[in-house]
Amino acid sequence: MVTPDAQNLHNYLAGVSFISLVAPDEDLFYETITYYTDLGFLETLVYDRANPTVGKYQDDLCFLSDRETWLHTDPEQENQGTAITIKVRLVTASRLEGEPSSPKLIRRSSTSHPPTDIRDWRGAKQALVLFSPKLDKIIQLLQKKGYAYQAQPSEHAPFEIYTYDPLSTLVGFTSKPNPFTTIVKSLPAASQQNKTILPRVEPASDAKRRKIAVMTSGGDSPGMNGAVRAVVRTAIAMGHDAYCIYEGYEGLVQGGDLIKKMGWEDVRGWLSEGGTLIGTARSAAFRERYGRLAAAKNLVINGINGLIVCGGDGSLTGADLFRKEWPGLLEELIGNEEITKEQAEPFQTLNIAGLVGSIDNDMSSTDATIGAYSSLARICQAVDYIDATAASHQRAFVIEVMGRHCGWLAVMSGVSTGADYIFIPEKPPGEGWEKQMCDIIARHRKLGKRKTIVIVAEGAIDRDLKPITSEYVKKVLVDVLKLDTRVTCLGHVQRGGTAVAYDRMLASLQGVEAVRAIVNAKPGSPSPMIAITENKITRKPLAEAVRMTKGVAEAIKNKEFDRAMKLRDVEFDEYYRAFIATTVPGKEKETLPEEKRKRYAIVHVGAPAGGMNAATRAAALYCISRGHRAFAIHNGFPGLVRHDSVRELTWLGVEGWAIRGGSEIGTNRTEPSIDLGMVAWYFQKYQFDGLLLIGGFEAYKSLSELRKARQSYPAFRIPMVCLPATISNNVPGTEYSIGSDTCLNALIDYCDAIKQSASASRRRVFVVECQGGRSGYVATMGGLSTGALAVYTPEEGIKLETLMKDINTLRGSFANDQGMNRAGKIILRNEKASATYTTEIIANMIREEAQGRFESRTSIPGHVQQGGTPSPMDRVRAVRLATKCIQYLETHGGTKAEVYDNPESAAVIGIKGAAVVFTPMVILEVTDTDWENRRPKQAYWRNLRGIVDVLSGRKQTFDAADLVDDNEEQGQTQEQAQDREQTQGQAQEQAQEQAEGQVDISDQIFRYVGEVNDDTIAISHPSRTAWWLSYCEPPVDSEYTVRDALNEALAEELEADSKVFILGEEVALYNGAYKVTKGLLDRFGPDRVIDTPITESGFAGLAVGAALAGLKPITEFMTWNFAMQAIDQIINSAAKTHYMSGGIQPCNITFRGPNGFAAGVAAQHSQDYTAWYGSIPGLKVVSPWSSEDAKGLLKAAIRDPNPVVVLENELLYGQSFPMSAAAQKDDFVIPFGKAKIERVGKDITLVSLSRCVGQCLTAAEKLKAEYGVEAEVINLRSIKPMDVEAIVKSVKKTGNLIAVESGFPSFGVSSEILALSMEYMFDYLDSPAQRITGAEVPTPYAQGLESMSFPDEDLISKKAAQLLRV
Repeated sequence: MVTPDAQNLHNYLAGVSFISLVAPDEDLFYETITYYTDLGFLETLVYDRANPTVGKYQDDLCFLSDRETWLHTDPEQENQGTAITIKVRLVTASRLEGEPSSPKLIRRSSTSHPPTDIRDWRGAKQALVLFSPKLDKIIQLLQKKGYAYQAQPSEHAPFEIYTYDPLSTLVGFTSKPNPFTTIVKSLPAASQQNKTILPRVEPASDAKRRKIAVMTSGGDSPGMNGAVRAVVRTAIAMGHDAYCIYEGYEGLVQGGDLIKKMGWEDVRGWLSEGGTLIGTARSAAFRERYGRLAAAKNLVINGINGLIVCGGDGSLTGADLFRKEWPGLLEELIGNEEITKEQAEPFQTLNIAGLVGSIDNDMSSTDATIGAYSSLARICQAVDYIDATAASHQRAFVIEVMGRHCGWLAVMSGVSTGADYIFIPEKPPGEGWEKQMCDIIARHRKLGKRKTIVIVAEGAIDRDLKPITSEYVKKVLVDVLKLDTRVTCLGHVQRGGTAVAYDRMLASLQGVEAVRAIVNAKPGSPSPMIAITENKITRKPLAEAVRMTKGVAEAIKNKEFDRAMKLRDVEFDEYYRAFIATTVPGKEKETLPEEKRKRYAIVHVGAPAGGMNAATRAAALYCISRGHRAFAIHNGFPGLVRHDSVRELTWLGVEGWAIRGGSEIGTNRTEPSIDLGMVAWYFQKYQFDGLLLIGGFEAYKSLSELRKARQSYPAFRIPMVCLPATISNNVPGTEYSIGSDTCLNALIDYCDAIKQSASASRRRVFVVECQGGRSGYVATMGGLSTGALAVYTPEEGIKLETLMKDINTLRGSFANDQGMNRAGKIILRNEKASATYTTEIIANMIREEAQGRFESRTSIPGHVQQGGTPSPMDRVRAVRLATKCIQYLETHGGTKAEVYDNPESAAVIGIKGAAVVFTPMVILEVTDTDWENRRPKQAYWRNLRGIVDVLSGRKQTFDAADLVDDNEEQGQTQEQAQDREQTQGQAQEQAQEQAEGQVDISDQIFRYVGEVNDDTIAISHPSRTAWWLSYCEPPVDSEYTVRDALNEALAEELEADSKVFILGEEVALYNGAYKVTKGLLDRFGPDRVIDTPITESGFAGLAVGAALAGLKPITEFMTWNFAMQAIDQIINSAAKTHYMSGGIQPCNITFRGPNGFAAGVAAQHSQDYTAWYGSIPGLKVVSPWSSEDAKGLLKAAIRDPNPVVVLENELLYGQSFPMSAAAQKDDFVIPFGKAKIERVGKDITLVSLSRCVGQCLTAAEKLKAEYGVEAEVINLRSIKPMDVEAIVKSVKKTGNLIAVESGFPSFGVSSEILALSMEYMFDYLDSPAQRITGAEVPTPYAQGLESMSFPDEDLISKKAAQLLRV
């Protein structure tokens, strides 16, 4: 029966809005979020009370919440349940204090043990039941995560699964949809994973709708078309009208048809066009008042109230003057009755933004202008061609380049091509420059150089302002040096051709920013010039930039040449200095005294990248100029280890490398962990004082390995720096990597050629697969540069829904242009964007869905993207950054101890935002490295995806996240921003001053106190004035070596309990034979960290006596092989005393040290004692594999009142493993008798311990790849007591068992496991249980025989396959 009230409610209740879950602390808060995201929920909003940025969702938040995360999931199909939103709220006890009725929040400790053991959990409590058609996947996930669950009505045919989340919420999964639901309307698709839902930028209302015009003026430059395209499409996407003014200021004066409203399709295909398609002309009329009056009238008549001018300093000067005169022009037009007051009323303010389009790069306040790098590319290409003929005939060439008042092209081309001498107007040569030039060139010739290149800017002068012409330079070379000399004036060739990748990206991003500047302009605010500083798009006052630019010409005219250089940007001066340092060998004033000269090594690691050779050349030449010696490690670390491939670099040897692609010294992807001992030996042999690693993520990882290995190898206690060089641009610590620009240029050239084919057919789409590994940088920036319709990256993956939307977009695009638009269409897919949706599959889907209306093709450029000759940008940045790297090595040297204690001594150089920075590896390893995906955790270019999608037409409008303005977001005025930069600069200076003092990082406790996006970060130590910092909470999944984990466990227990002490051979002064006890003597003193004589029986007996007296000794054996001298003390004294005393006398003692085989230590030092001690009553025996095992088991051993034997492995000490946040806390222990499932499987169980666990995991992956076999790997961890239950449970599931160990086969651990299998698992086995062990032979010394004596991955996978008969 339905009551009236219920009937009324039925009309108002339409479904579940959301489910709210409350966590009492941060750990449970994040555990709960992880739990539901593992189940497929997506984060759609993240709120933090400390940084509230949720906008219109503020009222939906709980007032008591410190943090909230909203999770969402949608049904895949209709009639499959409803969309679900879960709000996870963090409400701490402190927030509840004072509330009228404070609920008690119960904290759960684990999801692996259910809070109830009743038969049917459905009757235990209220439950949240979710619909899922894939229960088998749910079960696999729960098993993999180790979550307890219950299947109903039975395990064999379940249609309901129940489990508990970290908050003790009973969560159910059912394969049956709501039985009373007939029509289910799905909600809009959830946003991309881990992306906060932000409000969209709604189209402007009619009242706020603007008409924005764009024009190009002055000299044309490549990239102008890209800027016009970006302005037009951004304006339309933001709901405004876009206009183009043809023929520059002349078109503005004439008006009429020269002012044209633009549509979206009008600018299709413009990115790849050279020059400017809307024309440009210098207008004499606009320079006069009457011309500007006509221009103002035309803007008013057309309703235009925003003007974007793309041109040089003259064009922008005219624009600023036009804006200043605007009110007077309107009054004059009204007075002349050319317009009415009513017409003029809406146009009281004219908003103007400037884009600098100039091949000279002569505008101050910006690092680059649109077209400058394209022009530089033409120059370098010409010089590269000339280079070959010059060398062939031993000729000299004088190259004249553009630049009347700016020497940027001359400087950069000189750096890029390795020229011998340059002439620029800002830095004229002194009196007698002819002799100076000839001396330098003569010295180069004497060193063996066959060619001479001199680059002259067209505005070059001497200090008396007398022009230096190319012909005069030629005359000097001929008359003085008798060189066969030619002159080449490149002229307007420098303007021609299409824009390079950088100019396309710069023009597009600056075009977007210019529209935003117009839309957000406030009355009275100065007109902005859109600039770029390093890698960051910025706005600078237009009038100030013009004033500074004109100031350069005035300074030159007044012979104030130092002032002229200062008015240029810092980058310009740095490049000039880099040219001098790498061109003029052995300048006496730059050469260091003998005692300060160093030996620096350079190594390439990873795949080849354009600019590697230029960087190596620059580093070597700078070293030579300073008096250092530079050594190349040929063919990477394998070359060093196997072939002693160290060669000194000479001036002549590297002189011609600036223009060469690839790697002249050879590169290799292998990291130094191949043999750290041999790498250290060679470092010591050659007495390297510093190391420069050039390469990609492999170089970054190599630096991390070397830094961590400093604890064991003093040879690595030298300053080291990584210079990122990879086409993928996936190195943490930088937004730019050498080689990425070369790659992008190769890709856009390839795509331009493909577009030509697509345009010819008019109805063709090309799906292009680009490189980049698991980083989508190349695909994203390639999409921005080519105007690709869609871009697929690994970070966002590919979903079927996304593909279908893109296909619909294609349909609409082809339907709209009706075959009339000749621009082809490109889709870019990163090679690892999806394992399912391959390039071929996407093309086939497009072809199938097109149904004959258009067609698709695939194209894979492959290694073409690595490029041939490096691009000019990669060359010049390689020189600048390599020079800075050597300077960094110079300033961060010192004694071995000083370097070891200085966290800055291992760093990555990078361009981040508006600065070149060095970031210490110890920070990057934890904060910014996604080790699994080999990329940074944060990448600036991911914020550009929205812009790429809007400009391509894939999205209709911007999201708020696409258009974040730092100054607007923080509400800063320009003065406030400057004050903030000044404060940060002072903080950085103070930090550097403090860094000169002693830095104690033994506790590894650091903390950030700056903002993540700051250009500089102020830093401080929580307990001292030292500058160093890190984190108040240990990060999740930090990398720890087993050695570090053991060291941390020892330190924590020594700190926590004064009864704990450690003794053994060399544990104190030498920091332990394997450096496990490093730093403990300094921290706890000689009374608690005790060196002993070489008498194992003696100090073991002493330790047992101390334990019987109530202390808690930790006895380290240098190797368990030596403990045979003390076996009587271990077994008869320690293990049996508790029993023989009738349970009265405990013996709390821990014996630890390396056990089992190592490498090349022969029979007497390679024995595995696991079975020996595992057979003794009274002893507990553990054998760790990972870092978490090592720390948790050792801490448990020290706290246990019984004698415990900890059997470590020497080969694992230097191996790194992830450490969870829980494991990094000082209360973390692993209970004895609990094995760990390292890998979930269903076909066979592999049970192992110590180092063999890793071999089993590798073998399991091999079994899956080759046979589709899913092996379950169990890490015993605890040998006695042994977790027999875990093995039984696994065998119940798999039906097959192999035990793997490195000990002898007779009477071993695996023998015990097989015996237990007969006692407890016989009925569950589908095949006889087997064992894989070491050979029944004393361990051989010969390497080949030694490797045959122990299990390896191939043997394990082979035996498993044989057992399963696959």
